[in-house]
Amino acid sequence: MKKYVVVGAFVFLLGLFFILFPDLNSLTKRKPILKVAAYSSFLSYFGPAQRLKELFEDQCQCQVEYINIGEVGLLEKRWRWQKEFFFDGFMGLDFLTASGIPLNRWKRFPIQLFETLQSQVPWPLHQRFLPYDWAPLGFLYDKRQVKISPHTLEDLKPYKISLPDPRTSGPGLQFLFWLFTKPFSIKDFLKNYKVSLAPSWSVAYGLFLKREVSVIFSYLTSVYAHWDKKEFYIRPFIFPQGHPVQVEFFVVSSLCRSCELAFQWAAFLLTPEAQKILAQKNYMLPVVKGVALKRQALPSWHPLPTFQLKNFIARKKEVLKEWSKALVSF
Repeated sequence: MKKYVVVGAFVFLLGLFFILFPDLNSLTKRKPILKVAAYSSFLSYFGPAQRLKELFEDQCQCQVEYINIGEVGLLEKRWRWQKEFFFDGFMGLDFLTASGIPLNRWKRFPIQLFETLQSQVPWPLHQRFLPYDWAPLGFLYDKRQVKISPHTLEDLKPYKISLPDPRTSGPGLQFLFWLFTKPFSIKDFLKNYKVSLAPSWSVAYGLFLKREVSVIFSYLTSVYAHWDKKEFYIRPFIFPQGHPVQVEFFVVSSLCRSCELAFQWAAFLLTPEAQKILAQKNYMLPVVKGVALKRQALPSWHPLPTFQLKNFIARKKEVLKEWSKALVSF
């Protein structure tokens, strides 16, 4: 009798198990993993990474794993140092930081992905680099400390300026590009201006937030982080000669393992939902047409000419060596 009771109980439990878990594979099948490398501020608690991950995972039935690269300017060096360094896609390259990496490291995107992009965004199109946000860069200043409205670079001489290091930081490299277009040398700038050099954009901006410096070289769109909190005393300094522009790109590694997921992620980045998250959390501008943002417009500005960007890229290594040499006596 006990034998029949045990067998009956087993059959009952087995039936209940199949009712609760009709797909046995769901217990053992692992979700595919997409590995996305990105820079520190993108992955920080105030950045867009977590919200993008949640939205995409709901759609793809996959798992997104982020890899913190630190500063994007270190990617080229890290690739040389660590042969085992692996990711499916990378967030945050621009034309300055990508110029030292061979193009065959990246896969081409379908041309259809580029059809929704805004025509006025100043980038040279390339099928291996997918834009997902952009912004002009320049100096921001705190009107509580800088009592005048600066009109020329000379007006900033009395004030301490926070700079991210061009050797490790994407925005820092954009600063060096801007300086490259000026009639004075790197050594002259470091000698005549009160510069506080930081290893990353995050550290440089931290000095500005703590009011240890009055001026910072950053994205002009960084003012939105302050204006959203009614801190209208943080103002952008508009260069009459033009501003460098950073367009951030997503790239898919030629060694990708979850290649199809990486291309799905690329398409996802251009959706209105993802574009709004990037604009609001990364404090950048959308690249897609028709993404409306409730923001006060930046003062009128214009980009530096494209030929100057090409000239700088051709001489980037030389200019970086000049920067390192000038710092010895800084």
